[in-house]
Amino acid sequence: MGVVARAGCGAWCPSFGGRCYACRGLISDSNNKAAKDILDEFGLTLEQIMTEFRLFNGVYDVAKE
Repeated sequence: MGVVARAGCGAWCPSFGGRCYACRGLISDSNNKAAKDILDEFGLTLEQIMTEFRLFNGVYDVAKE
């Protein structure tokens, strides 16, 4: 989620070997093409990522789609 996540958390999860869950939400001007390329590179689907994103961000409209 890092490439589309709002900064400010100090990157605790990635700093300790975890994944970024976008705990502070998404940025409004994300580069969706670049994000999709990264998902493809690591063999992940958008649905896999959205499942984890909803852990912290279920109130956002994008999480409800």
